[in-house]
Amino acid sequence: MNDRSIGLVPKILSTFANSITIFPLTDAFSPTRSRTAFGIAMALKIRLQKRGRAHRPIYKVVVAESSARRDGRFVEQLGNYNPSPMGAEVRLTVDLLRVDYWLGVGAQPTDTVRNLIRDARKGSTAAAA
Repeated sequence: MNDRSIGLVPKILSTFANSITIFPLTDAFSPTRSRTAFGIAMALKIRLQKRGRAHRPIYKVVVAESSARRDGRFVEQLGNYNPSPMGAEVRLTVDLLRVDYWLGVGAQPTDTVRNLIRDARKGSTAAAA
């Protein structure tokens, strides 16, 4: 290390320290508030997340923030959907209690998921009867 590099370190650090802005910890940044960004509640969607392999898709029914990618991060998995079951495979499994919870807190289902939930409710009432 030479004398020139030693002199640069305090100058760089002082420049960096002057550019840092410290925000007060308000309720918007509080760890107790979930699914918020700067105090604005994030829009949640109940949608399908594609899994499986080529020509044999299987979907997860998930709750995700609307800004997340289709196959990206999600909050909770609610079930599975297999559009082309073979043999003893189940076509649709959905946890309707959790679906009702997420609908109650404002999550919006996509059109396809809305139809799947309707089919699951019909199936559960037919199985109960």
